[in-house]
Amino acid sequence: MDIKQVKFNKRDYGPDHITIDFGKYELSVITGKGAYGGAEGMYEIAIFEEGDFVRLPGFGFLDDDVIGYLSSQRVNGMIKKMFAITGNDPVLVK
Repeated sequence: MDIKQVKFNKRDYGPDHITIDFGKYELSVITGKGAYGGAEGMYEIAIFEEGDFVRLPGFGFLDDDVIGYLSSQRVNGMIKKMFAITGNDPVLVK
């Protein structure tokens, strides 16, 4: 999955959003106004397990539940990492 090829859900409020399901975990990706780096065309991600934020090792979470200012290449790398962790293909949730 290439994040640049994904059609984001436009919202009247907040940033554009998609959720990618990996079975046990979901990767939330936002961009646009309101996302860290969205005004510069970058992305912000968060990982959820059963609706709660989780900070998986190896992703770069420091002192927040989200990581912002990510290039498309970094997001694509995180999608691959989520596949490696879960063994599940990414499924775009509408």
